[in-house]
Amino acid sequence: MTEAGFRYEKYSGQEREVCLPEQVDGRPLSVIGMKAFLSCKSVERLTLPKTLERVEDWGFAHMKNLREIVMPAKELSLGKRIFMGCEKLRRVTLSGVPEGAVYEGIPYFLATALSLFEEETLQSLRTTGLLDLEGTEQYPDDILHNLSIAGDREGQWKWLFVYDKALEAYLRRGDEEGFVPAFIGWFDVEDVDDQKQGYVRGVWENKLRLVFQRLLYPEALAEETVDFFYGYLREKTPFLMERCVEWEDFRSDIRFCRIWKASGGLTPKRAGELLDKVPDEPELRGFLLESMLEESGAGRTNYFAKLEL
Repeated sequence: MTEAGFRYEKYSGQEREVCLPEQVDGRPLSVIGMKAFLSCKSVERLTLPKTLERVEDWGFAHMKNLREIVMPAKELSLGKRIFMGCEKLRRVTLSGVPEGAVYEGIPYFLATALSLFEEETLQSLRTTGLLDLEGTEQYPDDILHNLSIAGDREGQWKWLFVYDKALEAYLRRGDEEGFVPAFIGWFDVEDVDDQKQGYVRGVWENKLRLVFQRLLYPEALAEETVDFFYGYLREKTPFLMERCVEWEDFRSDIRFCRIWKASGGLTPKRAGELLDKVPDEPELRGFLLESMLEESGAGRTNYFAKLEL
């Protein structure tokens, strides 16, 4: 326990959904201790109490199946790498905000901000000149990790502005950045090259997921940023042609194809090439067939005016 509240030290259960109480032994639960949920593989949804004040280092690290976490919309003291290795985390839902006050894309973007855009990553992007925060001098330095601002009806637009700058900088960062080879036993340079190739392809898939995600929820998205995202989709079209059929999110949500098409990357010819690869996806096949039959060179669809998601 802390002097003012209870310190949650270690989770040892096997539940898929966990809701931590506001009080333990008559004290408010105020701290998630270091590595409290480290390597927990059962929990898919975790709800934290409104009494929480601090999450210490690696608090939720390597929760391999964590998909959603509910956190209070308040300023919290967040340790380093609290979501490291949480590869399936997709939503950080804010509690304690009025219904409709939070834009529907914010929970998805928060998951990225807290797990990917850690302070050391942001500092690295600033140092290399990729992250230009001109015009944000009046914003808090930790705005992307500030749940109070993200959950505020007015503040969230400032939050989105900084988020888009960080996302664009991340897309511009070298795809090999952060690669560390795993040296297990005897290896040669081909082993390292194979590891690096696999790492880069994983980075591409993650970057594409984030681009699609932002375009799915385009509120307050500047048109020049849309153009940049479209250009990235066109650049990675060969990779998308190879991977999209195996990508579960892509197959199950036709909006991904609509965005890809709006970018100019999914041409009638490419739509035809994909048709034979999706025999069991009637909605996707119908969209690809329709796209294939469209007159080639019809021009790029304006995202805001014509793209219906």
